[in-house]
Amino acid sequence: MKEIKCCICGKRIPVVEGNNPYPVKKGSAFGSDKNRCCHSCNSKFVIPYRLMLNGRTEKEVDWIHKTLKSYTYKKLVEVTEQVFGKGFAC
Repeated sequence: MKEIKCCICGKRIPVVEGNNPYPVKKGSAFGSDKNRCCHSCNSKFVIPYRLMLNGRTEKEVDWIHKTLKSYTYKKLVEVTEQVFGKGFAC
């Protein structure tokens, strides 16, 4: 089975287990070998930020996506803990 790196944390994952990382990183289609994230990053980062986008304007969504995708993993953990609470993204 073909493996790729999680585009958020760098962990090796099977292509078929990858998740679309939008809005944290550039989105991708199922089965793609680029821009996919592991289940852990999907739970810790992607889903919470997707929920945060609910009800936002397109301009706000674009700004949040642009900001998030510029973060390193360490910075993403730091910001996520500030936004959602300490220990959230451990």
